[in-house]
Amino acid sequence: MTAHGVGFNRGLSTSRSGLFGGASRAQMVSLLSLIALASFSSSAVSVLVPELTVEFSSVRLVPWVATSFLLTSSVVIIGAGWVLDSFGLRSSLRWSSGVYLAASFGCALSPSIEVLIAMRAVQGLGAGWGLTTAIAGIGVSVPSSYRARAFAANSVVWGSVTLAAPVVAAAMTPIMGWRGLFMLNGFAAIPVAILGWRPFVLSRVVARQSMDLIGFLLLVVGVIGLTIWSSDLSLRLAIVVVPFVVIAAVGYVWHSKRISNPIIDLELLIRRPFVLIHLAGAMSFGAAVGLDNFVPLFVRAGLGGSRSDAALAVIAMSLGWTVASLAIARVLGDGSESVGAVVGYVLLLVGLVLLSLLARPEMGLLEVVGVMAVVGAGAGSVSSSMFVLIQRTAHVDAMGRATSAHQLARGISQTSGTAVVAAIILTVVQHRTGSSDALRLLADDHLTLDPRTAARAVSDGFRRATALLTGLSLVGLVAASALAGTDRRAVGAFAELTEFQPDVLDS
Repeated sequence: MTAHGVGFNRGLSTSRSGLFGGASRAQMVSLLSLIALASFSSSAVSVLVPELTVEFSSVRLVPWVATSFLLTSSVVIIGAGWVLDSFGLRSSLRWSSGVYLAASFGCALSPSIEVLIAMRAVQGLGAGWGLTTAIAGIGVSVPSSYRARAFAANSVVWGSVTLAAPVVAAAMTPIMGWRGLFMLNGFAAIPVAILGWRPFVLSRVVARQSMDLIGFLLLVVGVIGLTIWSSDLSLRLAIVVVPFVVIAAVGYVWHSKRISNPIIDLELLIRRPFVLIHLAGAMSFGAAVGLDNFVPLFVRAGLGGSRSDAALAVIAMSLGWTVASLAIARVLGDGSESVGAVVGYVLLLVGLVLLSLLARPEMGLLEVVGVMAVVGAGAGSVSSSMFVLIQRTAHVDAMGRATSAHQLARGISQTSGTAVVAAIILTVVQHRTGSSDALRLLADDHLTLDPRTAARAVSDGFRRATALLTGLSLVGLVAASALAGTDRRAVGAFAELTEFQPDVLDS
């Protein structure tokens, strides 16, 4: 079985002491710590905007403190899987946490906004790299029977830190300033980097390969193009950017067929069952994140709610996601991942349909909270199921690249879903009111339009966007349903592969 082909990956033999017992404890702590660092860095910085605006005169550059991080953390995912496959989990953990650590201290010591933006970009590299390492690391170091629980732990850590990070940042910034917060971030990364120097018991010896720089750059061009377009949504920009994205995609397909070891093999992107896994996972993720980004706008401009009301709706979705991930971990068994995804899609579609019917100014906050919890539960079920399935299906030598391929698909769906929801709401508001000022409510609490007119326009736009996401989620449901037969065939075809033994140290 080649590194690029499909393989039934059992991982390590099951430990009697469980996911956090024995030799696996240090590994799981390390992997979950990487998740926590990435989540904190992406969530806490929004609190620093007022202080950065006061300290630096280049106010127009302040938003790039967040944008540069998000851009590089998305781009590095493309190559992070190859690094793990070529150099091993321990080395990837060590380097990613080291980059993150150095960049965090660099942010704290930045003498100008330009240097801070550059350091945030480097910090994004470390965070995105570490995130891929943590997710792919589950596939190469956790027994298949424990992976659902590992992803549940992943969801708990990510959700908890995402919710807590702004609160912690808001409480600590007045005490230590924005530089102190970045310094604290750096100190938090030190024990994670130290853990990377411990030998990890793994299931295989790494197969080092040459770096496909051309393929990496082609995919980077495509990701950056989509990110730039989604941040503006103007037709003029689309005319310029979209051709570059298409050329990069076509160029990568042509290039990857001509070399033996592309950065992400086409088989991991378009071959069954991978293409079905990506489609099922990406559609639910794009729908959930698209709604999550704009439900605060609906609650505030559409329902007239407060900031705390909007936050409650977001928290409800996160809690639904986490609870569903924990439930899936309890009941999911090898070969039943597609069933978990189908159940998740049923929940997701129920939530989306309810929103598309009920999203009006008369809708109550508790109804929004309940529906968003259902949406989160559905998306969380699909996400956990698809991550477990892709790591059960991919050959162990390609675990990092298979994970990168899945994260790339999710990232494209997230960007596209958010852009589509924004474009629909903006178009409806402009058509109904002749202005998009209603969308400024989240930013500065000033609404120049009649509140009832704005509420109707925003609610209608949100409802139409939800209806479109419902249609896209049906595509994901079809993909998840098609995976049922693939699951059974995969188990039958690859169940005889040799069990990997935990007697090899990752160097």
